[in-house]
Amino acid sequence: MDNKISEKILTKIKQDQIKPTAKWKYTSRDVLIWITISLTIVLAGLVTLLLIFTLKNIDWNLYELLSYSRLRFLLITLPHVWIVLLIAFLMTSLLAYKKTRKGYRHSMLGIMGAVLIALFIVGLLAYYFGWDRKLHHAFEDKVPVYRKMAPGPERQWSHPRMGLLGGKIVKVESAQTFKLEDFHGRVWLVIMPEEQNPRAVTVKIIPGEKVKIIGRPVKNHVFQARLVRAWGWRPNRYEMKIFIQKKKNFNESNEN
Repeated sequence: MDNKISEKILTKIKQDQIKPTAKWKYTSRDVLIWITISLTIVLAGLVTLLLIFTLKNIDWNLYELLSYSRLRFLLITLPHVWIVLLIAFLMTSLLAYKKTRKGYRHSMLGIMGAVLIALFIVGLLAYYFGWDRKLHHAFEDKVPVYRKMAPGPERQWSHPRMGLLGGKIVKVESAQTFKLEDFHGRVWLVIMPEEQNPRAVTVKIIPGEKVKIIGRPVKNHVFQARLVRAWGWRPNRYEMKIFIQKKKNFNESNEN
């Protein structure tokens, strides 16, 4: 019986001219798969760092100033680019691992759990050592398309019509005005706050300083500031409520 089966197999091999696959092809395939797995995991780690940085630096208390609901603000603010890329890299690494010689032994759920734990550890280390901030600044300086791809504080503070303007001071015109370049490369003439409030401006107005400004546009590329803050300033709910009330009073007085 065994001999007949062997003969049939040999006959089939001769008829179809089947040739054995060289060992180096299997080895090359394995190497390529592991390179893919390693590369996608590294990329997933980098995206995790950028995601952490974005979530840490979003000014969550701005939704009331923008007249958005919390849900709408969340949907607009969430870094969709990083979330999609993270899922894509994770799925690629998982599918690649399933094609390895021992990949069939582990469930997709188990592999996913191990990868997520590893990324969680990376996130904790990044938060502690500030890796996310360093990576963000490196991308910001060397990758021109990064600012357009990545949502975050730069995008939040790029709504002059809604009263939010951010950027870098390029020139001090006078004691009451300075020029600012926003994150789209547009230059604005900023008029300092009119009211005599020592808390209205809490940052040195010098060239090169990165600032956040709350106010209103008065005409083309001219912005009347109400608050001028350092870029690291984070608005709290109390400040936002006071400013929103002042804004309402200002609009009502103009209407009357």
